[in-house]
Amino acid sequence: MSQLDLLQRQNANLENYIGLISDHIIIMHFTLKAEITHVTDAYTKVFGYPVSDLIGQFVDKNLYSPDYQDRPIWQILEENGIFEGEIKLSGADGESSWTLTKIIREIDTQGKHVGYIAVSQDITAKKHFEEQQEQLISQSRHALMGEMISMIAHQWRQPLSTMSAISANLMLDTQLGLLKEESLQGELTKFEQIISHLSQTITDFNDFFKSDKIKQKSNLSKVIYEAMELIEFRLKNICVVTDLDSIEPLYLYRNELLQVIINIINNAIDALEEHEVKQPIINISLKQKGAYAPILITIQNNGSSIEEKIMPRIFEPYFSTKDKNGTGLGLYIVKTIVDKHLEGTIHATNLDDGCSFTITLGI
Repeated sequence: MSQLDLLQRQNANLENYIGLISDHIIIMHFTLKAEITHVTDAYTKVFGYPVSDLIGQFVDKNLYSPDYQDRPIWQILEENGIFEGEIKLSGADGESSWTLTKIIREIDTQGKHVGYIAVSQDITAKKHFEEQQEQLISQSRHALMGEMISMIAHQWRQPLSTMSAISANLMLDTQLGLLKEESLQGELTKFEQIISHLSQTITDFNDFFKSDKIKQKSNLSKVIYEAMELIEFRLKNICVVTDLDSIEPLYLYRNELLQVIINIINNAIDALEEHEVKQPIINISLKQKGAYAPILITIQNNGSSIEEKIMPRIFEPYFSTKDKNGTGLGLYIVKTIVDKHLEGTIHATNLDDGCSFTITLGI
């Protein structure tokens, strides 16, 4: 092969590479005044606007990224000379598309800063999948609402009965002329304590259904105990053994961890009830071997073990081991929350009598 043939082949390969880049990667050049000077064809494929319509137009200087909500992207570029994050834009059809974009300074041959180069990857499908996961998590949380309302009713029944009895005794003492000031004060104090308890119950349930907006510095032991309190009625006939280390509070989405723990404990209760275990036990431990070691939350039950052949599938969507009323989404949502929102891992193992779920945080 001659030198000329080799050069022609190299040029042809280079043109093919450039064509592939233009078709599949969004690359945009714009000046220091935000005027667009070049865009690859991939932009049209994602957003539907002809490239020719964009040349000479101006980048929106007031555009924000969800990753930096304190200031617009243009300000970040002026301050740092670089930007990397997600951007949401509307296409020609009115639908929104998402890109993962990196913008850097464009330097000419003289070393002068003349504009910016933006390289973007279409992540719309990924964002839609994440939105679907968020909807499932939200639906899962609200699916607990009916059960929670039932628990509120059970938790309130005894205090309300007590208040009714106190009220009847006060009325009877009044009618018989036996009511004394000190006894009245004592009964009113009981009323206040009961009302405070009822109010706190509502506050606890209300807090659980609030969506987490920001990470909170959370005491993990308190989160575990709160989860147990929220489903206290289901735990009445079960021996719950806790072994919780004193661990420094961790920044995380508190209600999401609460949801995970409630779901796992509920699963354990279902297993114990389904197999009619005579002495049902749930062990909950919180461990950390050192200041910088991972944190382990382990929830064990002495119900039935999980069949080894289905163990790899228990976190898959729509896969259920329950004969009835199993949606197959519970453990899938638990894993999604742990992986994506709590930045941890979860795995299940079989015991001699029952099974164990371990959540690892701070990895």
